[in-house]
Amino acid sequence: MKKQIFLISILAMALLSTSCGNKKAAPAIETIPESISNSPRVAGYVPHTYLLNSEEDESLFKVEIIPGKEMEIDCNHHGLMGEFEERTLEDHQTYLFFNSNGMTFSTQMACLDNTRHKAFVTAQSRFVRYNSAVPLVVYRPAGIDLRHRIWQAGETYPITPALAAIYNAATRALEAFPTEKDGYQRFVLLLPEVTDTSKELKVEIIPGKIANVDCNRHILGGTFSSEIVDGWGYDYLVFSSDGTIASTRMACIEPARPEFVSGPTELVRYNSEVPIVVFAPIGFEVRYRIWEAPSM
Repeated sequence: MKKQIFLISILAMALLSTSCGNKKAAPAIETIPESISNSPRVAGYVPHTYLLNSEEDESLFKVEIIPGKEMEIDCNHHGLMGEFEERTLEDHQTYLFFNSNGMTFSTQMACLDNTRHKAFVTAQSRFVRYNSAVPLVVYRPAGIDLRHRIWQAGETYPITPALAAIYNAATRALEAFPTEKDGYQRFVLLLPEVTDTSKELKVEIIPGKIANVDCNRHILGGTFSSEIVDGWGYDYLVFSSDGTIASTRMACIEPARPEFVSGPTELVRYNSEVPIVVFAPIGFEVRYRIWEAPSM
């Protein structure tokens, strides 16, 4: 009978405040006006050019691009239709475009009165790598605005066996999830409630394995997929990998050393009421870190 491997990490509030609360201020972004931008002109689109401040470790930051437009809305939730794509222009550079006809959608709840208020109605945002070496250029249609915010990462931690038992909404929800998968081990992350409304949080799930590596950059091959818990609507992650590790090819002087080699990561919503459940191949590890940004 296959041994059930059940790994739970409880992220304590003290740990959360340490990893997310004592950081330097997020770097600033300078926006270059369209009139002096050197970006190629594209009919029907307006280029937004952002200059990013240089940072010592830019892997700790991400830029979120948020398209939207100001509207008067009622009590329903409203969204802007549209999507991002990458295009290569005549200068042979690849740029990010947001395509939209400006149409919006909304829920259809009955509102208590006809009161309306102004709001920035947004589409699905796009996360891009923080890279101060080149300007970040995003094209938008006329009539659509772009906003941005910087996300900053906290410390990386392994998902380890629980040190204490807790019982809350997340552990009750955990009963619905599968406990095993052939060839995989299960990792479960339980998150504490956060009441600070001045910031938003996301969780980066980082699969990997310990391997002997030299001075080259190494990355583990693999892919994430999402599966639904039948009858509940919860989803969980499955990381699939054959363990292949790719690397750059620099000549190294130092001997190889054991190191955690990570694969592609997954950024998920922070939710203290539902566990984050990840299945990874037996022999692999799963780590995580918390990202934060100012609330919109």
